[in-house]
Amino acid sequence: MTETANNTQRKRIYWLDNAKWFLILLVVMGHAIQHTYTDFDQKWLFRAIYSFHMPAFMAVSGYLAYRAQAAKPHVSTYGKRLLRRIRQLVIPYIIWSLTAVLVINGRVTGTDLTTLVTDPERHLWFLWVLFWIFAFFETVRLISARWPKHEAAMVLGSLVMLYMLVSLCHTQRFGLGSMKYYYIYYCLGYFAHRYPKAFTLPRPAAFALFILWGFATHYWQMAPVATWVQDLHIASAKLIYKLFNLAVATSAILVLLNVFSRYADKQYATTHLGQVTLGIYAIHQTVITLLAQSLSSLTPWLLVTINFTVGLLASLLIIFILRKSRIGRYILLGENL
Repeated sequence: MTETANNTQRKRIYWLDNAKWFLILLVVMGHAIQHTYTDFDQKWLFRAIYSFHMPAFMAVSGYLAYRAQAAKPHVSTYGKRLLRRIRQLVIPYIIWSLTAVLVINGRVTGTDLTTLVTDPERHLWFLWVLFWIFAFFETVRLISARWPKHEAAMVLGSLVMLYMLVSLCHTQRFGLGSMKYYYIYYCLGYFAHRYPKAFTLPRPAAFALFILWGFATHYWQMAPVATWVQDLHIASAKLIYKLFNLAVATSAILVLLNVFSRYADKQYATTHLGQVTLGIYAIHQTVITLLAQSLSSLTPWLLVTINFTVGLLASLLIIFILRKSRIGRYILLGENL
């Protein structure tokens, strides 16, 4: 590689890779708990993980979106970026979702094919939703390119626009409900990168926010409206709980960004594993499902340990094998060659 190429190649942000590795460990642990306990949503660790881990992944994606746009600021690359995201997100989503159905159920039906689009929450929904959020966000930025000074205002306006568009559709299918919920975190990551000083917290403030988040997770529930909010018997109970969830997830994301950017911006032995989180996400849940079905007689704590350990290691092993081939890296793992 020439010296010019070296200069133009963008340096990896180590703390982001470390943060992604940390978050994917939480994803695997959350699914290990979910596939072990019938009352998984009553476990504090599960609540703590699920209160922020996927919003945080979305925020990291938004953070990287600004970095990618900074590297390629010309709107002429809009179509190429969409095609690249189809390869990196949509194709792995389809292949790995159908693979999971085939391995677990022994066959793929027509219903399985249609639910890939109509009900992505039954599959690897994050990849599907992330693609459409990326497409919507890039379209907003393409339009705002004519008025660069007002880009931030237009991105903020797109939050209201997306919420209204999804509400007018009167459906949560096709991933629209998840888009409406997660888009704000994508924008949060984008603004955190664009205006880093505004998101930098003093250490005492970050610590206090972490304590508040830990306290709030005791009241987080995996439900449209938590029981403690329902007990208030007020008409706006659903809105109150949405704002509560937003505050809890945002608090955790701000702490995560501050802690990792300050203390983990270096290369560790596991840093490179932050680059294969898509593969871990795509593979581990199938492994855990099979383990939970065959080892259901074990004590819960032992099954959680096995689910987490084997699910993670089996995913890494499969990724290691797939990365040996160009097709595996380029198509199945969405990596660049």
